[in-house]
Amino acid sequence: MAVRDRVSRPGDGTVRIRALDGLRGLAVAAVLAHHGGIPWARGGFLGVDAFFVLSGYLITTLLLGEWTRTGGVRLAAFWARRGRRLLPALLLMLLAVCLVGPHLQMPSTDLGALRGDVLAALMYVANWRMIFRGTDYFTQTATPSLVQHTWSLGIEEQFYIIWPLLVIAVMRVSRARRCRTPAMLLLISVSGVAASSVLCWALFTGPADVGRVYFGSDTRALALLIGCAVAVVLARSTGYGLRHRSLLAGAAASGAIILVCLWSHFDGTEALLYPGGLLAGSLATAAVLVHVVTVTGSITARILSLGPLVLLGRTSYGVYLWHWPLFVWLDAERTGTLSALPSGPRLGPSTVAVPDGTATAPPRDDHSTGPVTSRPTGRHHRPGTPVSTVVMGDSIAWTLLHYLPPTPGVAVHDVTRQGCGLALGSPYRYFGTLHSVSRRCERWPADLRQAVDHYDPDIVVLFFGRWETMDREQDGRWRHIGDKVFDAYLRAQLDRAVGTAAAHGALVRLATEPYNRRGERPDGGVWPEDRPERVDRWNRMLRQVAAQRGPGVRILDLGRRLCPDGVFTWQVDGIRVRSDGVHLTPEGVRWLQPWLTSQLRNAAR
Repeated sequence: MAVRDRVSRPGDGTVRIRALDGLRGLAVAAVLAHHGGIPWARGGFLGVDAFFVLSGYLITTLLLGEWTRTGGVRLAAFWARRGRRLLPALLLMLLAVCLVGPHLQMPSTDLGALRGDVLAALMYVANWRMIFRGTDYFTQTATPSLVQHTWSLGIEEQFYIIWPLLVIAVMRVSRARRCRTPAMLLLISVSGVAASSVLCWALFTGPADVGRVYFGSDTRALALLIGCAVAVVLARSTGYGLRHRSLLAGAAASGAIILVCLWSHFDGTEALLYPGGLLAGSLATAAVLVHVVTVTGSITARILSLGPLVLLGRTSYGVYLWHWPLFVWLDAERTGTLSALPSGPRLGPSTVAVPDGTATAPPRDDHSTGPVTSRPTGRHHRPGTPVSTVVMGDSIAWTLLHYLPPTPGVAVHDVTRQGCGLALGSPYRYFGTLHSVSRRCERWPADLRQAVDHYDPDIVVLFFGRWETMDREQDGRWRHIGDKVFDAYLRAQLDRAVGTAAAHGALVRLATEPYNRRGERPDGGVWPEDRPERVDRWNRMLRQVAAQRGPGVRILDLGRRLCPDGVFTWQVDGIRVRSDGVHLTPEGVRWLQPWLTSQLRNAAR
C-alpha cells in the first residue's frame, strides 16, 4: 500500500492516474472503518488485499516499463526508491510508539513483546512475528500490539525484494532462450496464485489456524500475484479497453458489488474467506483496476477520481501507519466515554442471589460418568504442620501463584492451567475472534483427581470464571452464561469439580471472579466476556453451590478484594493490582498475600 500510483504504460511514459489514488483511498477507508468499529465495515480489513493487488500491478508495470525502455532493471536504484519513500515515515511512527508505549496501561509482558514487535516491523517481518507470537497463550489473549498493522507492510516489502529478482531472472532466461518474457511472467503469476490458494485451503482447518493463513506471506501472495498478472496482460494489450468496453464495465460493476459484500459482511474467522473470499476480493479489485486503467473516461474512473478519495489515497501510507497506534491509545477509558457505554445491571461481587432455576438436563462432556457428590468434610488440620493447599484454576490463578512470595505455614500445590476453565466446548469467542479449546484443558477432572489423591490437601481452592463468561458453541448454537442450558452445564461442571476436590474430606474454597477489562471493542464498548453481569451471574452460581454444599464449601471472595467498589479498577489501596485488565501484578500479589494467608489459615483451624 506504500507504492505511489505512478505507472509506466507503452507510449504514454510515466503518468499519474487519479482513479488509482481513489481506489487506494477507498481501500484505506474500509480498513479505518473496520478498525473504528463501524458496523457496516465488518470485513473492511480486506481493504488491505486491494492494496496488495495495486502493489503487484504497479510494481510489475514499473519493472516492465524500465525493461522495455532500457533493456534491464537497475535493482539498486529500485530498492533505494522504495527505501526513501517508505522507511523515514515508518521510523518516525516506530519511534513514537517506543516513546509512548511505556506510558500506556500495558503489562510488562506486553512491553517486552512490543520491543520485539518494533524490531520485526523495522526488519519488515512483522507478519511472521505475529504468526510466531500466536503460539503463546499470553499473546493470544493480549491487547493487540501497537504495531500489529505493520504485518501488511512486511508482506509488501518482502514482495519488493523477491519479485524484482524473479523478474530479472526471467528476463535473462528469456533473452538466452529467445522466449517471451511477459508470457513467462504471466505463467509464474498464475501458477503462484493457484499455489497460494491451495496452501490457504490446506492450512485452514479451523479457527485456530486463522493467524497462520491471515498473516502468511505465502498465503497472502495471491493478491499481489493477481496484480502482477494484470500488469503483464495489460502491458501487451494496447487498445484492449476500447475493444471490450462493455465487458470491462460489467466486470467492474460485478467487482464493486463483490467488494461491498465482502467488506460489509465477512468476518476474519469465516471458513469461506480462506481462500475463496480472499481470492474473490482480489479478483474483484483487479476487475475494477482494469476498467480504470483501460477506460480512463469510464464512470468507474470518474467516481474514483473524486477529490476526497484521491486525497485520502495519496496520503494512505501515512494514514495507515498512524491510525492503528492512535486507535489503540484513544480508547474509551482515555477519552472519557467509558462511563457512557451500556454495561447492564451490576449487583456487585458480594451480592448473594440465586440464579434462575431450570429443569433442563445439563449436557455431558466426554469425561462425564454420572453425578458427582461430595462425603461430608470432617477432617481437621493437624496443628504445627503447614496448611496443605491445592489451587486449581486458570491464568489468573497462575499469576497469583507465580508471583506469590514464600508463605510460612502454608504449602501451596499448583494445578493451574493457563487458558483453561471448567467450561469446555469449541469454538469459543475471545476478543471477537474464534479459538479452539486445548486438549490439555479437557483433562482438568483427571488432573484435579490426581492432585487430590497425591497431596491429600487440607484445602482445595477452585479459581475459575474467566473462561466461563465466554461465548461458546454448544450443540450447534452459541451460548453464554445466562442461557438456561449453558447455566445448567456450568452448574454440572462446578458440582463435579467441588465433588472431586472434597473426595478425601478437604475443605473447598470457591474464589469469586473479579471484574475484568482486557480491552475494548472497536466501537469503544466492552467485549461480551468482560460484561459485569456475566461475572455477577457466575459469582451468584458459586454462592449458590457453597450454600447448598454445607460448611465444607465456602466462598473465598477474591472478586470483592480486587474490586472493592463493585466495579473494575486498576488500583486498590494505591497498589496496581491488575497488569492487563485480567491478570495480577507482582505487587498486587504481594499486597494480597497477608489476606490470602489469613483466609487459608483460618479455614484450616
